[in-house]
Amino acid sequence: MESLTARPYSQQCSVPEFYETYVESTNYERVPTRTLARIISVLRRRGDIDRSTGEWTDLHGKGVASNDGRMKALYDHVLGAAAEVCPRRFSPDKKTTTYTCSSGLETAADIPGTTYYADAVSYLAQPSYTREATPGTAHNHVVTAQGQSRIVYTADVGMTWGLTPFADSSHIQRNEDQTLYAAQHILYNDIRHTCQFAVTIEGSSVRLWYHTRSRTIFTERFDLHKHSDELIQIILFSSFASPAQLGFDPAVHRVVVGNELYYQFDVVHRDGTCHQYQSVEIEYEDAASNLHCQAMRVFKVVDCGNLSGPCRVLQDYWRSNDAEVSEEGKIQDAIFCAMEETMTEDELIDIRRHFMTLLADGVVAYDPATFFFALYQVIQVLDKMRRAGYVHRDVSLGNIMLQCMDTSSTNLSERYITKLADLEYARAYDKIANDRGVGTSVFMAVEVQAQEHIFANCREEELLTHNYFAYNPLHDVESALWCAIYFALRRCSRRVLESTDWKVMRDFLLEAESYERAVCAPCTSGSPQRRALIIRPYGLCLFRKQLSHLYGDDC
Repeated sequence: MESLTARPYSQQCSVPEFYETYVESTNYERVPTRTLARIISVLRRRGDIDRSTGEWTDLHGKGVASNDGRMKALYDHVLGAAAEVCPRRFSPDKKTTTYTCSSGLETAADIPGTTYYADAVSYLAQPSYTREATPGTAHNHVVTAQGQSRIVYTADVGMTWGLTPFADSSHIQRNEDQTLYAAQHILYNDIRHTCQFAVTIEGSSVRLWYHTRSRTIFTERFDLHKHSDELIQIILFSSFASPAQLGFDPAVHRVVVGNELYYQFDVVHRDGTCHQYQSVEIEYEDAASNLHCQAMRVFKVVDCGNLSGPCRVLQDYWRSNDAEVSEEGKIQDAIFCAMEETMTEDELIDIRRHFMTLLADGVVAYDPATFFFALYQVIQVLDKMRRAGYVHRDVSLGNIMLQCMDTSSTNLSERYITKLADLEYARAYDKIANDRGVGTSVFMAVEVQAQEHIFANCREEELLTHNYFAYNPLHDVESALWCAIYFALRRCSRRVLESTDWKVMRDFLLEAESYERAVCAPCTSGSPQRRALIIRPYGLCLFRKQLSHLYGDDC
Protein backbone atom coordinates (compact mmCIF):
# COMPACT_ATOMS: atom_id res chain seq x y z
CA MET A 1 0.00 0.00 0.00
CA GLU A 2 1.15 3.51 -0.73
CA SER A 3 0.62 4.65 2.86
CA LEU A 4 2.96 1.92 4.12
CA THR A 5 5.83 2.98 1.85
CA ALA A 6 5.27 6.59 2.92
CA ARG A 7 5.51 5.96 6.67
CA PRO A 8 9.31 6.48 6.97
CA TYR A 9 8.83 9.90 5.36
CA SER A 10 5.70 10.91 7.27
CA GLN A 11 5.36 12.95 10.45
CA GLN A 12 2.40 14.00 12.55
CA CYS A 13 1.98 17.45 14.08
CA SER A 14 -0.70 19.50 15.81
CA VAL A 15 -3.05 21.71 13.80
CA PRO A 16 -1.49 24.96 15.14
CA GLU A 17 2.00 23.66 14.27
CA PHE A 18 0.78 22.79 10.77
CA TYR A 19 -0.39 26.34 10.10
CA GLU A 20 2.62 27.95 11.76
CA THR A 21 5.16 25.90 9.81
CA TYR A 22 3.58 25.26 6.41
CA VAL A 23 0.92 27.94 5.93
CA GLU A 24 1.79 31.08 7.87
CA SER A 25 5.42 30.82 6.72
CA THR A 26 4.14 31.80 3.24
CA ASN A 27 2.72 35.05 4.69
CA TYR A 28 -0.83 33.71 4.76
CA GLU A 29 -2.66 34.99 7.84
CA ARG A 30 -4.99 32.66 9.66
CA VAL A 31 -8.41 34.10 10.27
CA PRO A 32 -8.37 35.82 13.70
CA THR A 33 -10.37 34.22 16.50
CA ARG A 34 -12.72 37.20 16.71
CA THR A 35 -13.52 37.07 13.00
CA LEU A 36 -14.08 33.33 13.20
CA ALA A 37 -16.55 33.82 16.03
CA ARG A 38 -18.49 36.30 13.91
CA ILE A 39 -18.53 33.90 10.94
CA ILE A 40 -19.81 31.09 13.18
CA SER A 41 -22.45 33.46 14.54
CA VAL A 42 -23.69 34.16 10.99
CA LEU A 43 -23.74 30.42 10.22
CA ARG A 44 -25.80 29.81 13.36
CA ARG A 45 -28.21 32.63 12.47
CA ARG A 46 -28.69 31.21 8.99
CA GLY A 47 -29.26 27.72 10.36
CA ASP A 48 -26.12 26.24 8.78
CA ILE A 49 -24.85 25.33 12.26
CA ASP A 50 -27.41 23.91 14.70
CA ARG A 51 -27.79 26.32 17.63
CA SER A 52 -28.48 23.58 20.16
CA THR A 53 -25.94 20.92 19.17
CA GLY A 54 -23.29 23.02 17.41
CA GLU A 55 -23.25 20.51 14.54
CA TRP A 56 -23.24 21.38 10.87
CA THR A 57 -26.84 21.10 9.74
CA ASP A 58 -25.95 19.64 6.33
CA LEU A 59 -23.96 16.85 7.99
CA HIS A 60 -26.17 16.26 11.03
CA GLY A 61 -26.23 12.57 11.90
CA LYS A 62 -24.37 11.63 8.74
CA GLY A 63 -20.80 11.30 7.61
CA VAL A 64 -19.28 13.27 4.76
CA ALA A 65 -19.65 11.75 1.31
CA SER A 66 -18.45 13.03 -2.03
CA ASN A 67 -21.47 12.32 -4.17
CA ASP A 68 -24.47 13.91 -2.43
CA GLY A 69 -23.52 17.59 -2.60
CA ARG A 70 -23.71 18.19 1.16
CA MET A 71 -20.01 19.08 1.47
CA LYS A 72 -20.32 21.48 -1.45
CA ALA A 73 -23.33 23.12 0.26
CA LEU A 74 -21.38 23.43 3.53
CA TYR A 75 -18.46 24.93 1.62
CA ASP A 76 -20.70 27.53 0.00
CA HIS A 77 -22.31 28.40 3.35
CA VAL A 78 -18.87 29.16 4.84
CA LEU A 79 -17.87 31.35 1.88
CA GLY A 80 -21.17 33.24 2.09
CA ALA A 81 -20.81 33.88 5.83
CA ALA A 82 -17.18 34.94 5.46
CA ALA A 83 -18.12 37.39 2.68
CA GLU A 84 -20.78 38.94 4.94
CA VAL A 85 -18.45 39.30 7.93
CA CYS A 86 -15.28 40.34 6.13
CA PRO A 87 -16.15 41.49 2.58
CA ARG A 88 -12.77 43.10 1.88
CA ARG A 89 -10.86 39.87 2.39
CA PHE A 90 -13.43 37.25 1.45
CA SER A 91 -15.55 38.79 -1.31
CA PRO A 92 -16.39 36.29 -4.10
CA ASP A 93 -14.32 38.18 -6.68
CA LYS A 94 -11.17 37.62 -4.57
CA LYS A 95 -11.42 33.82 -4.62
CA THR A 96 -8.33 32.20 -6.11
CA THR A 97 -9.75 28.69 -6.41
CA THR A 98 -12.99 26.93 -7.27
CA TYR A 99 -14.20 23.90 -5.30
CA THR A 100 -15.75 20.99 -7.16
CA CYS A 101 -17.06 17.91 -5.42
CA SER A 102 -18.35 14.91 -7.31
CA SER A 103 -18.34 11.14 -7.29
CA GLY A 104 -15.04 9.74 -8.50
CA LEU A 105 -13.03 12.64 -9.83
CA GLU A 106 -10.54 10.74 -11.96
CA THR A 107 -7.18 12.03 -13.09
CA ALA A 108 -5.53 10.93 -16.30
CA ALA A 109 -2.62 8.54 -15.88
CA ASP A 110 0.96 9.77 -16.21
CA ILE A 111 2.32 6.24 -15.98
CA PRO A 112 0.62 3.54 -18.10
CA GLY A 113 -1.75 1.40 -16.08
CA THR A 114 -2.14 3.84 -13.20
CA THR A 115 -5.02 6.17 -12.36
CA TYR A 116 -5.55 8.50 -9.44
CA TYR A 117 -8.77 9.70 -7.84
CA ALA A 118 -9.95 12.60 -5.71
CA ASP A 119 -13.36 13.09 -4.15
CA ALA A 120 -13.05 16.86 -4.49
CA VAL A 121 -10.49 19.39 -5.64
CA SER A 122 -9.89 23.11 -5.21
CA TYR A 123 -8.42 24.34 -8.49
CA LEU A 124 -7.19 27.72 -9.71
CA ALA A 125 -10.03 29.91 -10.94
CA GLN A 126 -7.70 31.85 -13.25
CA PRO A 127 -5.13 29.60 -14.94
CA SER A 128 -2.06 31.33 -16.31
CA TYR A 129 -2.09 29.44 -19.61
CA THR A 130 -4.42 28.28 -22.36
CA ARG A 131 -5.95 25.09 -21.06
CA GLU A 132 -6.56 23.48 -24.45
CA ALA A 133 -2.92 23.77 -25.58
CA THR A 134 -1.08 20.65 -26.73
CA PRO A 135 1.63 19.40 -24.35
CA GLY A 136 5.11 20.46 -25.45
CA THR A 137 7.49 20.17 -22.51
CA ALA A 138 4.65 20.76 -20.03
CA HIS A 139 2.13 18.01 -19.32
CA ASN A 140 -1.55 18.89 -19.59
CA HIS A 141 -3.43 16.04 -17.92
CA VAL A 142 -6.98 16.53 -16.75
CA VAL A 143 -9.31 15.56 -13.91
CA THR A 144 -12.73 14.46 -15.11
CA ALA A 145 -15.88 13.83 -13.06
CA GLN A 146 -17.79 10.64 -13.81
CA GLY A 147 -20.93 11.35 -15.77
CA GLN A 148 -20.12 15.05 -16.12
CA SER A 149 -18.52 17.19 -18.79
CA ARG A 150 -16.58 19.30 -16.28
CA ILE A 151 -12.84 19.25 -16.92
CA VAL A 152 -10.24 20.34 -14.38
CA TYR A 153 -6.62 20.56 -15.49
CA THR A 154 -4.28 18.80 -13.08
CA ALA A 155 -1.79 21.65 -13.19
CA ASP A 156 -4.49 23.90 -11.68
CA VAL A 157 -5.18 21.74 -8.62
CA GLY A 158 -4.26 23.52 -5.41
CA MET A 159 -5.80 21.12 -2.90
CA THR A 160 -7.36 17.65 -2.95
CA TRP A 161 -10.08 16.34 -0.64
CA GLY A 162 -10.73 12.76 0.44
CA LEU A 163 -14.29 12.31 1.74
CA THR A 164 -15.76 9.12 3.18
CA PRO A 165 -18.90 8.67 5.35
CA PHE A 166 -17.32 6.17 7.75
CA ALA A 167 -14.29 6.33 10.06
CA ASP A 168 -13.39 2.63 10.06
CA SER A 169 -9.91 1.35 9.20
CA SER A 170 -10.70 0.50 5.57
CA HIS A 171 -12.02 4.01 4.81
CA ILE A 172 -9.08 5.62 6.61
CA GLN A 173 -6.70 3.47 4.55
CA ARG A 174 -8.58 4.39 1.40
CA ASN A 175 -8.21 8.12 2.08
CA GLU A 176 -4.52 7.84 2.98
CA ASP A 177 -3.71 5.94 -0.20
CA GLN A 178 -5.79 8.31 -2.30
CA THR A 179 -4.16 11.50 -1.00
CA LEU A 180 -0.65 10.07 -1.44
CA TYR A 181 -1.34 8.81 -4.97
CA ALA A 182 -2.93 12.12 -5.95
CA ALA A 183 0.01 14.11 -4.54
CA GLN A 184 2.52 12.01 -6.46
CA HIS A 185 0.52 12.49 -9.65
CA ILE A 186 0.12 16.26 -9.22
CA LEU A 187 3.74 16.93 -8.23
CA TYR A 188 4.92 14.98 -11.27
CA ASN A 189 2.41 16.49 -13.69
CA ASP A 190 3.46 20.12 -13.15
CA ILE A 191 6.89 21.18 -11.88
CA ARG A 192 5.45 24.50 -10.69
CA HIS A 193 4.15 22.61 -7.65
CA THR A 194 6.56 22.90 -4.73
CA CYS A 195 4.12 21.07 -2.45
CA GLN A 196 0.59 19.71 -2.37
CA PHE A 197 -2.01 20.43 0.30
CA ALA A 198 -4.81 17.98 1.03
CA VAL A 199 -7.69 17.32 3.44
CA THR A 200 -9.07 13.91 4.39
CA ILE A 201 -12.38 13.46 6.23
CA GLU A 202 -13.66 10.13 7.53
CA GLY A 203 -17.13 10.61 9.00
CA SER A 204 -16.58 13.74 11.10
CA SER A 205 -12.84 13.21 11.66
CA VAL A 206 -10.55 15.59 9.76
CA ARG A 207 -6.81 15.63 9.01
CA LEU A 208 -4.80 18.21 7.06
CA TRP A 209 -1.92 17.10 4.81
CA TYR A 210 1.20 18.68 3.32
CA HIS A 211 3.06 16.62 0.72
CA THR A 212 6.47 17.24 -0.85
CA ARG A 213 8.95 15.01 -2.65
CA SER A 214 10.91 14.55 0.57
CA ARG A 215 8.22 14.14 3.24
CA THR A 216 4.54 14.10 4.18
CA ILE A 217 3.16 16.01 7.16
CA PHE A 218 -0.31 15.29 8.56
CA THR A 219 -2.14 16.73 11.54
CA GLU A 220 -3.75 15.20 14.55
CA ARG A 221 -7.42 14.49 13.99
CA PHE A 222 -10.08 17.00 14.91
CA ASP A 223 -13.89 16.69 14.87
CA LEU A 224 -15.49 18.98 12.28
CA HIS A 225 -18.53 19.54 14.52
CA LYS A 226 -16.68 20.24 17.77
CA HIS A 227 -13.99 22.28 16.00
CA SER A 228 -16.02 23.96 13.27
CA ASP A 229 -13.57 26.88 13.44
CA GLU A 230 -10.75 24.68 12.08
CA LEU A 231 -12.90 23.44 9.21
CA ILE A 232 -13.73 27.05 8.37
CA GLN A 233 -10.01 27.92 8.47
CA ILE A 234 -9.05 25.28 5.91
CA ILE A 235 -11.99 26.12 3.63
CA LEU A 236 -11.02 29.80 3.60
CA PHE A 237 -7.33 28.97 3.11
CA SER A 238 -8.09 26.72 0.14
CA SER A 239 -10.35 29.39 -1.40
CA PHE A 240 -8.43 32.63 -0.83
CA ALA A 241 -4.74 31.73 -0.51
CA SER A 242 -2.59 32.96 -3.38
CA PRO A 243 -1.18 30.43 -5.88
CA ALA A 244 2.26 30.83 -4.27
CA GLN A 245 0.78 30.10 -0.84
CA LEU A 246 -0.89 26.99 -2.26
CA GLY A 247 2.50 25.73 -3.49
CA PHE A 248 2.83 27.11 -7.03
CA ASP A 249 6.36 28.34 -7.74
CA PRO A 250 6.13 31.96 -8.98
CA ALA A 251 9.48 31.57 -10.77
CA VAL A 252 8.13 28.88 -13.11
CA HIS A 253 5.47 29.69 -15.71
CA ARG A 254 3.45 27.66 -18.22
CA VAL A 255 3.35 29.46 -21.57
CA VAL A 256 1.81 28.67 -24.94
CA VAL A 257 3.88 28.94 -28.09
CA GLY A 258 2.27 27.84 -31.35
CA ASN A 259 -0.54 26.14 -29.39
CA GLU A 260 2.01 24.05 -27.44
CA LEU A 261 2.67 24.28 -23.72
CA TYR A 262 6.18 25.05 -22.49
CA TYR A 263 7.84 26.18 -19.28
CA GLN A 264 9.58 29.47 -18.66
CA PHE A 265 12.01 29.71 -15.74
CA ASP A 266 13.20 32.83 -13.93
CA VAL A 267 16.84 32.11 -13.07
CA VAL A 268 19.33 34.22 -11.13
CA HIS A 269 22.89 33.53 -12.27
CA ARG A 270 25.78 33.37 -9.84
CA ASP A 271 26.86 36.84 -10.97
CA GLY A 272 23.51 38.22 -9.77
CA THR A 273 21.98 38.82 -13.22
CA CYS A 274 18.40 37.66 -13.87
CA HIS A 275 17.54 35.59 -16.93
CA GLN A 276 14.41 33.91 -18.22
CA TYR A 277 14.80 30.60 -20.03
CA GLN A 278 12.16 28.82 -22.10
CA SER A 279 12.07 25.05 -22.45
CA VAL A 280 12.49 23.67 -25.96
CA GLU A 281 12.26 19.96 -25.26
CA ILE A 282 12.70 17.42 -22.47
CA GLU A 283 16.11 15.76 -22.60
CA TYR A 284 15.63 13.46 -19.62
CA GLU A 285 12.65 12.65 -17.45
CA ASP A 286 12.29 10.44 -14.38
CA ALA A 287 8.65 9.72 -13.53
CA ALA A 288 9.54 8.94 -9.89
CA SER A 289 6.80 6.36 -9.40
CA ASN A 290 6.86 6.81 -5.63
CA LEU A 291 5.95 10.13 -4.06
CA HIS A 292 9.02 10.40 -1.84
CA CYS A 293 11.59 9.82 -4.57
CA GLN A 294 13.66 12.48 -6.22
CA ALA A 295 12.01 13.47 -9.48
CA MET A 296 14.34 14.71 -12.17
CA ARG A 297 13.79 16.56 -15.43
CA VAL A 298 16.45 17.96 -17.71
CA PHE A 299 15.25 20.53 -20.24
CA LYS A 300 16.91 21.95 -23.32
CA VAL A 301 16.27 25.69 -22.98
CA VAL A 302 16.95 28.98 -24.74
CA ASP A 303 17.36 32.43 -23.21
CA CYS A 304 14.12 34.36 -23.79
CA GLY A 305 16.23 37.46 -24.34
CA ASN A 306 18.08 35.76 -27.18
CA LEU A 307 15.88 33.09 -28.74
CA SER A 308 18.31 32.56 -31.62
CA GLY A 309 21.20 32.07 -29.21
CA PRO A 310 22.74 28.76 -28.13
CA CYS A 311 20.66 26.09 -26.41
CA ARG A 312 21.53 25.29 -22.83
CA VAL A 313 20.43 22.65 -20.34
CA LEU A 314 18.35 23.40 -17.26
CA GLN A 315 18.08 20.69 -14.64
CA ASP A 316 15.00 20.66 -12.45
CA TYR A 317 15.33 18.60 -9.31
CA TRP A 318 13.77 18.37 -5.88
CA ARG A 319 15.94 19.85 -3.14
CA SER A 320 15.54 18.02 0.15
CA ASN A 321 15.07 19.63 3.52
CA ASP A 322 18.57 18.60 4.61
CA ALA A 323 19.98 21.48 6.64
CA GLU A 324 23.40 20.83 5.12
CA VAL A 325 22.19 21.36 1.56
CA SER A 326 23.65 24.49 0.03
CA GLU A 327 23.98 25.97 -3.44
CA GLU A 328 25.64 23.63 -5.92
CA GLY A 329 28.07 26.33 -7.05
CA LYS A 330 29.44 26.69 -3.51
CA ILE A 331 29.87 22.92 -3.19
CA GLN A 332 31.65 22.83 -6.56
CA ASP A 333 34.02 25.61 -5.48
CA ALA A 334 34.85 23.71 -2.30
CA ILE A 335 35.61 20.55 -4.30
CA PHE A 336 37.90 22.46 -6.67
CA CYS A 337 39.75 23.97 -3.70
CA ALA A 338 40.29 20.49 -2.26
CA MET A 339 41.46 19.20 -5.64
CA GLU A 340 44.05 21.95 -5.92
CA GLU A 341 45.80 20.47 -2.90
CA THR A 342 45.96 16.92 -4.29
CA MET A 343 46.53 17.37 -8.06
CA THR A 344 48.94 18.85 -10.49
CA GLU A 345 47.90 21.86 -12.53
CA ASP A 346 47.48 19.74 -15.66
CA GLU A 347 45.28 17.24 -13.79
CA LEU A 348 43.18 20.05 -12.39
CA ILE A 349 42.66 21.64 -15.82
CA ASP A 350 41.61 18.28 -17.22
CA ILE A 351 39.22 17.33 -14.41
CA ARG A 352 37.48 20.73 -14.32
CA ARG A 353 36.18 20.02 -17.83
CA HIS A 354 34.02 17.24 -16.38
CA PHE A 355 32.08 19.60 -14.13
CA MET A 356 29.36 22.02 -15.12
CA THR A 357 30.39 25.57 -15.95
CA LEU A 358 26.79 26.76 -16.02
CA LEU A 359 24.84 24.04 -17.82
CA ALA A 360 25.76 21.27 -20.26
CA ASP A 361 24.03 20.89 -23.60
CA GLY A 362 22.96 17.28 -23.75
CA VAL A 363 22.33 14.05 -21.86
CA VAL A 364 23.84 10.64 -22.30
CA ALA A 365 22.79 9.26 -25.67
CA TYR A 366 21.19 5.85 -26.08
CA ASP A 367 24.07 4.45 -28.12
CA PRO A 368 25.69 1.80 -25.87
CA ALA A 369 29.24 2.75 -26.86
CA THR A 370 28.60 6.40 -26.02
CA PHE A 371 26.79 5.49 -22.82
CA PHE A 372 29.57 3.31 -21.43
CA PHE A 373 32.20 5.80 -22.57
CA ALA A 374 30.37 8.37 -20.42
CA LEU A 375 30.30 5.98 -17.44
CA TYR A 376 34.03 5.35 -17.89
CA GLN A 377 34.69 9.08 -17.65
CA VAL A 378 32.35 9.37 -14.66
CA ILE A 379 34.45 6.77 -12.82
CA GLN A 380 37.56 8.86 -13.52
CA VAL A 381 35.85 11.95 -12.11
CA LEU A 382 34.68 10.07 -9.02
CA ASP A 383 38.22 8.83 -8.44
CA LYS A 384 39.57 12.40 -8.57
CA MET A 385 36.85 13.48 -6.12
CA ARG A 386 37.88 10.61 -3.84
CA ARG A 387 41.49 11.76 -3.95
CA ALA A 388 40.30 15.23 -2.96
CA GLY A 389 38.35 13.75 -0.02
CA TYR A 390 34.85 14.13 -1.51
CA VAL A 391 31.99 11.76 -2.35
CA HIS A 392 29.17 12.65 -4.77
CA ARG A 393 26.37 10.61 -3.09
CA ASP A 394 23.85 10.96 -5.95
CA VAL A 395 25.30 9.41 -9.10
CA SER A 396 22.34 8.80 -11.42
CA LEU A 397 21.40 8.98 -15.09
CA GLY A 398 19.86 12.41 -14.63
CA ASN A 399 23.17 13.73 -13.29
CA ILE A 400 25.38 12.45 -16.12
CA MET A 401 25.46 14.61 -19.23
CA LEU A 402 27.42 14.70 -22.46
CA GLN A 403 28.61 17.83 -24.20
CA CYS A 404 29.43 17.44 -27.86
CA MET A 405 32.83 19.01 -28.51
CA ASP A 406 33.56 18.01 -32.12
CA THR A 407 30.76 16.67 -34.34
CA SER A 408 33.20 15.72 -37.11
CA SER A 409 35.24 13.32 -34.99
CA THR A 410 34.38 9.63 -34.67
CA ASN A 411 36.69 9.25 -31.66
CA LEU A 412 34.44 9.33 -28.59
CA SER A 413 37.03 11.03 -26.39
CA GLU A 414 37.37 13.82 -28.96
CA ARG A 415 33.67 14.04 -29.77
CA TYR A 416 32.28 14.18 -26.22
CA ILE A 417 33.14 15.41 -22.76
CA THR A 418 31.17 13.98 -19.85
CA LYS A 419 29.72 16.36 -17.26
CA LEU A 420 28.90 15.20 -13.73
CA ALA A 421 26.10 17.42 -12.44
CA ASP A 422 24.06 17.97 -9.27
CA LEU A 423 26.51 18.41 -6.40
CA GLU A 424 23.67 19.06 -3.97
CA TYR A 425 24.61 16.06 -1.82
CA ALA A 426 28.39 16.09 -2.41
CA ARG A 427 30.24 16.18 0.90
CA ALA A 428 33.75 16.05 2.26
CA TYR A 429 34.17 12.42 3.32
CA ASP A 430 35.27 13.33 6.85
CA LYS A 431 32.21 15.53 7.44
CA ILE A 432 29.40 13.13 6.63
CA ALA A 433 27.01 12.70 9.54
CA ASN A 434 23.80 11.04 8.38
CA ASP A 435 23.01 9.61 4.95
CA ARG A 436 19.47 8.33 5.43
CA GLY A 437 17.44 8.97 2.30
CA VAL A 438 20.35 10.52 0.37
CA GLY A 439 20.56 9.73 -3.33
CA THR A 440 18.26 8.50 -6.09
CA SER A 441 16.70 5.19 -5.03
CA VAL A 442 17.00 3.41 -8.40
CA PHE A 443 20.78 3.98 -8.44
CA MET A 444 21.48 3.79 -4.70
CA ALA A 445 24.08 1.33 -3.36
CA VAL A 446 22.58 -1.58 -1.43
CA GLU A 447 24.56 -0.69 1.71
CA VAL A 448 23.15 2.84 1.61
CA GLN A 449 19.64 1.42 1.31
CA ALA A 450 20.24 -1.02 4.17
CA GLN A 451 22.08 1.62 6.25
CA GLU A 452 24.68 -0.95 7.25
CA HIS A 453 28.10 -2.15 6.12
CA ILE A 454 27.00 -5.45 4.60
CA PHE A 455 30.53 -6.39 3.51
CA ALA A 456 32.20 -5.65 6.86
CA ASN A 457 34.14 -8.54 8.39
CA CYS A 458 31.67 -10.07 10.85
CA ARG A 459 34.49 -11.92 12.62
CA GLU A 460 36.02 -8.68 13.85
CA GLU A 461 33.38 -7.77 16.42
CA GLU A 462 35.06 -4.55 17.56
CA LEU A 463 34.92 -2.85 14.16
CA LEU A 464 33.33 0.58 14.39
CA THR A 465 31.47 -0.18 11.15
CA HIS A 466 29.19 -2.61 13.01
CA ASN A 467 27.74 0.29 15.01
CA TYR A 468 27.98 3.24 12.65
CA PHE A 469 27.19 3.60 8.96
CA ALA A 470 28.77 6.18 6.66
CA TYR A 471 28.78 6.72 2.92
CA ASN A 472 32.10 5.91 1.20
CA PRO A 473 33.52 6.29 -2.35
CA LEU A 474 32.71 2.69 -3.28
CA HIS A 475 29.03 3.54 -2.95
CA ASP A 476 29.48 6.14 -5.70
CA VAL A 477 31.06 3.46 -7.89
CA GLU A 478 28.17 1.09 -7.22
CA SER A 479 25.71 3.82 -8.26
CA ALA A 480 27.54 4.00 -11.60
CA LEU A 481 27.18 0.22 -11.85
CA TRP A 482 23.41 0.55 -11.27
CA CYS A 483 23.28 3.08 -14.12
CA ALA A 484 24.77 0.38 -16.36
CA ILE A 485 22.39 -2.31 -15.10
CA TYR A 486 19.37 -0.03 -15.55
CA PHE A 487 20.52 0.81 -19.10
CA ALA A 488 21.14 -2.83 -20.06
CA LEU A 489 17.84 -4.20 -18.77
CA ARG A 490 15.78 -1.56 -20.59
CA ARG A 491 17.13 -2.35 -24.04
CA CYS A 492 17.49 -5.28 -26.39
CA SER A 493 19.82 -6.24 -29.22
CA ARG A 494 18.22 -5.65 -32.63
CA ARG A 495 20.00 -8.78 -33.90
CA VAL A 496 18.44 -10.91 -31.15
CA LEU A 497 15.03 -9.28 -31.60
CA GLU A 498 14.94 -9.98 -35.34
CA SER A 499 16.32 -13.52 -35.14
CA THR A 500 14.11 -14.82 -32.29
CA ASP A 501 10.55 -16.08 -32.71
CA TRP A 502 8.24 -13.29 -31.53
CA LYS A 503 6.26 -15.45 -29.09
CA VAL A 504 9.49 -16.54 -27.43
CA MET A 505 10.89 -13.00 -27.53
CA ARG A 506 7.72 -11.58 -26.01
CA ASP A 507 8.09 -13.88 -23.00
CA PHE A 508 11.77 -12.88 -22.70
CA LEU A 509 10.89 -9.19 -22.76
CA LEU A 510 8.10 -9.56 -20.20
CA GLU A 511 10.41 -11.52 -17.91
CA ALA A 512 13.17 -8.91 -18.30
CA GLU A 513 10.70 -6.11 -17.59
CA SER A 514 9.51 -7.84 -14.41
CA TYR A 515 13.10 -8.47 -13.32
CA GLU A 516 14.10 -4.85 -14.01
CA ARG A 517 11.20 -3.56 -11.92
CA ALA A 518 12.35 -5.77 -9.05
CA VAL A 519 16.06 -4.94 -9.04
CA CYS A 520 15.58 -1.25 -9.97
CA ALA A 521 12.62 -0.66 -7.67
CA PRO A 522 12.08 3.09 -7.05
CA CYS A 523 12.13 2.60 -3.29
CA THR A 524 14.84 3.66 -0.86
CA SER A 525 14.56 0.35 1.00
CA GLY A 526 15.44 -1.59 -2.17
CA SER A 527 14.29 -5.16 -2.79
CA PRO A 528 15.51 -8.74 -2.10
CA GLN A 529 16.29 -9.20 -5.82
CA ARG A 530 18.40 -6.04 -5.88
CA ARG A 531 20.38 -7.05 -2.84
CA ALA A 532 20.86 -10.58 -4.18
CA LEU A 533 22.33 -9.26 -7.43
CA ILE A 534 25.15 -7.54 -5.53
CA ILE A 535 25.65 -10.07 -2.74
CA ARG A 536 24.55 -13.56 -3.80
CA PRO A 537 25.91 -15.77 -6.61
CA TYR A 538 22.41 -16.85 -7.62
CA GLY A 539 21.48 -13.19 -8.03
CA LEU A 540 24.23 -12.77 -10.61
CA CYS A 541 23.03 -15.92 -12.40
CA LEU A 542 19.53 -14.41 -12.76
CA PHE A 543 21.03 -11.21 -14.16
CA ARG A 544 23.17 -13.13 -16.67
CA LYS A 545 20.06 -15.02 -17.77
CA GLN A 546 18.28 -11.76 -18.61
CA LEU A 547 21.32 -10.42 -20.51
CA SER A 548 21.48 -13.67 -22.47
CA HIS A 549 17.82 -13.33 -23.49
CA LEU A 550 18.23 -9.66 -24.46
CA TYR A 551 21.63 -9.69 -26.13
CA GLY A 552 22.45 -13.34 -26.94
CA ASP A 553 24.76 -15.91 -25.36
CA ASP A 554 27.79 -14.60 -27.22
CA CYS A 555 27.40 -11.02 -25.98
